[in-house]
Amino acid sequence: MDNSIKKWLVRAGSFLILFGFFIPSMAVSCVGQEQSFSMNTAASQLNQGVLYLVLAGALIAIVFSFLVARTNQQRYLFIFGEGGGLGLGILGILISVATLYSQMQQLGLEFKIKAGFFVLFLGYCAAGFGIILELFEPARKDTRPQYGAPTPNFAPPVYSPPPPIHQPSAAPRLELVSGNAPRSVPISNPDFHIGRSSQNDCPINDPQISRVHVRIRGAQGSWFIQDQESAGGTFVNGKRIQAQRLNDGDEVCIGETTFRFRM
Repeated sequence: MDNSIKKWLVRAGSFLILFGFFIPSMAVSCVGQEQSFSMNTAASQLNQGVLYLVLAGALIAIVFSFLVARTNQQRYLFIFGEGGGLGLGILGILISVATLYSQMQQLGLEFKIKAGFFVLFLGYCAAGFGIILELFEPARKDTRPQYGAPTPNFAPPVYSPPPPIHQPSAAPRLELVSGNAPRSVPISNPDFHIGRSSQNDCPINDPQISRVHVRIRGAQGSWFIQDQESAGGTFVNGKRIQAQRLNDGDEVCIGETTFRFRM
């Protein structure tokens, strides 16, 4: 979950809009008598169902603010989702105010603004400012390869590598392409583990990497990589894998870290 100040501005503003929807935001006065209405009351009792767009738009903005973007394309999609939700609510308010104001002018009624309107205004300002900050945030480098979503309920084949006979004579290593890890990681034994835990042969401080994420094994003069049921998956040359043989130059991506395998 993205807990940046920009996202919390969008969330806080949207919650203010939800709160303002249920407290008096307008009043009608006639012959010394005044009656106050919330957006919720106006929608249900004054035949202004279009005001429910305010409620729906705020909920849409909240949902999009909690989604985690893996790529810049997803990031901009979520930002426009937040803005679209807020815009939907503003459109509903403008349509309703125009309709009510016209009817009250014909009936000679006086229209007044109450505290709820300012709560709504503050909510839209806070959420809108958060979206503007998100739009001007520098684009992040996409280190996770693009891939199709796995088929639901698909059980990947279980790979059982042949029993190790001897460690290959070559001295393989992992060269860092991107991410927060050592530049060169020698594969020091034929049963090599990478993950977030310090107990691994190569620990990496990355919240998107599982405690024991991936295993590299030497067997019969070759090297094999096997995902250890990680949450984020293991990718070789942009393709999500469970287990396969490694060749010189293959790129291995786990979390935000990408290595190149060298023999």
